[in-house]
Amino acid sequence: MQIIRRLNTIILFCICSFYSYSEESLGGILFTSSAEKVDKRTSLVLFGNKLQKFENSFTIGFDLSIWDANQFGHIFRAINEQKQEVEFVFVNFYGIDSMYLDFHSPITHKSVQVPITKEDINKKKSLHLTICFDLKDDKASITVRDSTYTCAPIGLENPSFLQFTFGLYGLNMDVPQMLIGNLHIQEEEGKSFSFPLEESEGEFAYDKTGKVKARVKNPGWIINKHFYWQEKSSFRTSGKASVSFDEADNRIVINGGDSVLSYYPRYDRAEIAEIKSDVPVDEQHLLHSNVFYSSAGDLYQFGGYSNHSYSDRISRYDKETRQWEPVEFKGDRITPRFYSAVGDGVLPDEKLIFGGFGNETGKQEHSGHNLYDLYVLNLKQKTITNLWRLHEIPTIEFIPGNNLILSEDKKYFYAFCYAHHIPKTFGYLYRFDLQNGKYELVSDSINFSSEGMNNTSVNLFYNREMHEFYVVIRDFSDKNETRVLVYSLLSPSITKSQLENSAPLAKPYRILAWIAALIAFLIVAIVFLTRSITQKPEMFRLSREDEEDEYDGKIQKQSAVYVFGAFMVYDKKGVDITYRFSTKLKVLFSLILLNTKDETGISTEKLTQTLWPDKDVNEAKSTRGVTINRLRNILEDIGDIQLVHQNSQWFFTFNRSFYCDYLVYTGLLNRLQHADRESYPLLMEQLYAIVRNGSFLLSIHDAGIDHYKSKEEEKLERLLKEYILYLCKKKQYQKIISISATFFAIEPLNEEVLNICIKAYNKLGKKEEAKTFLKNYKRTYNVVEGEKYKMPSF
Repeated sequence: MQIIRRLNTIILFCICSFYSYSEESLGGILFTSSAEKVDKRTSLVLFGNKLQKFENSFTIGFDLSIWDANQFGHIFRAINEQKQEVEFVFVNFYGIDSMYLDFHSPITHKSVQVPITKEDINKKKSLHLTICFDLKDDKASITVRDSTYTCAPIGLENPSFLQFTFGLYGLNMDVPQMLIGNLHIQEEEGKSFSFPLEESEGEFAYDKTGKVKARVKNPGWIINKHFYWQEKSSFRTSGKASVSFDEADNRIVINGGDSVLSYYPRYDRAEIAEIKSDVPVDEQHLLHSNVFYSSAGDLYQFGGYSNHSYSDRISRYDKETRQWEPVEFKGDRITPRFYSAVGDGVLPDEKLIFGGFGNETGKQEHSGHNLYDLYVLNLKQKTITNLWRLHEIPTIEFIPGNNLILSEDKKYFYAFCYAHHIPKTFGYLYRFDLQNGKYELVSDSINFSSEGMNNTSVNLFYNREMHEFYVVIRDFSDKNETRVLVYSLLSPSITKSQLENSAPLAKPYRILAWIAALIAFLIVAIVFLTRSITQKPEMFRLSREDEEDEYDGKIQKQSAVYVFGAFMVYDKKGVDITYRFSTKLKVLFSLILLNTKDETGISTEKLTQTLWPDKDVNEAKSTRGVTINRLRNILEDIGDIQLVHQNSQWFFTFNRSFYCDYLVYTGLLNRLQHADRESYPLLMEQLYAIVRNGSFLLSIHDAGIDHYKSKEEEKLERLLKEYILYLCKKKQYQKIISISATFFAIEPLNEEVLNICIKAYNKLGKKEEAKTFLKNYKRTYNVVEGEKYKMPSF
């Protein structure tokens, strides 16, 4: 049963690992351009100072999007061992209609121009470029949009030892604002490298095997713009202004009555024009109503608040009489409300109406409440259909902003929802299933003031050309002034877990190797398990000592924290509260835990520099205070663990009933330093029972604790290797095979342990399993090192 249970664990881990790497990539680096100071510009250097050998021919391909037509600069360089460069440059000197990408070899002074259009840049189009370096014929061919441009000769030797850089490098410091993604290098019948550039933080980029292969300075990891709202701009106008979005010109229109301010988010440009509107949208004096157009161009209005009443009225604006005329609809009744969201439905004449605030009678004195329902208005057939209603009130009650956005596949809609009843409030982008109302948060929060229904309105818009959401918050002050805030978010928006899955690992180059090693052991385990069924049972019965190896320690589920394998937390009642730990809280907890030693800990300065290195002193202090308060609240629910701040240091104190596997682990390490021959194997078995659950801080990905993880893995690698050597001397071959799975998960390549494992299989009479084990080790070696492993057959 223990073998089957362990086999199931390995299967589950491999499946989870596979799916975590199968999600659609939103990777890329947004390069800071020459518009910024030199020390803020972005550079990407592949392979560090190690030159890669390329022979005959190789191809480098990447996705390129130029974001600013005004910024000339270097995109890419190939540098040989004589420090000679072949370069690829964005050129904009000769007018907006004569821009191009210049491939140039200073070695031979030959070049070729690849055209790029104004539309490519205006729409931030992603162009996939492939540059084939033919070292035999001394030429390079650049392919984009099915067209190929050739430069010859280029002056690179065959073979060549090369380094590759993007952006800032050397003496030429001009960098365009550009997005680079999906980078790959392929040698003809040789080595290959692929860089998804999916990281969300840190200054390292990893190839697809998870191995560190590049260093990035001042990276703008693009995936963050799919989760974190970016404040684009803010405006102030006199009087009370309205806000709308012009999809034809992709501009946000702020109408102040006698003038209109047009804001173009793509260019961060604003224009003011005097104009008078012919549509008296507010003539009915309905607060927070929904105004929308039919496919025929008729203007409709739904809901709103006036004279202490919530409205369920649907009106159409008559251009001739300049009056709003009520329109009768049949079907389901919509509860009177305001603060609802409206947007396009699946069909051309359908509108979706979601949520809001109101009640059945429409009377304010009968107490309003938040509404969580979805209706379809068919403007052609004049019908109303209720699609669904949420029966469970959300934990954080909300109302939607003024608009909703239907997804491109028409299966979901998006709404920006916020708690309007809280003065200093916050809101998130929600994605709702159109069929059943299931929802999830797909952004970080925006914090803003919601001081009253007369003052604040929130609008959600979508730029289909740029694939970008906009939240526009309009706030009218007592000074007869309107302030407008504009935020942007790239589409597709993602959940917090998706963002966290993109964060770099402490020793990320081991990930795929780990998976490969586990699959190898899985194959061996299946063979072993299958054969055990057909063999005599006593042949595979474990000895008393081996049964200790199968020790299945009970998991404590009250006041407990586990950091080996999956990060898990249980409160004093035994409830799993892991979900309450954000990535930042996990890192904060881990840093304090790792530095807690006899009432000493980590200094406030070091804690702040590690967690918030990019924030100024005041902002970092404020953020630190909020985060620590959140941690204190969680620790109170866990029980028997206290956070102490003393002498400018942070550390934990623990009561006896609190359990943490890391504390047990460190205790075992101390005891092992003084272990005798009798206690050593017992202590190692207890240690193994902890570490076989998974790597140290496996689920926490942050540059601030990478070195802690590396140190613990190095220490554990040494201990397990010593124990395997001990077991080999004791001829405990079955136990060697069991423990080797954990060892190779930490260090997938080790010839000494490999030879011991092969010997163990042979001693157990499992020659086929030994061959399979070696075959999979070779495969892992090839994945990690990029070359074949050679070893004499046994």
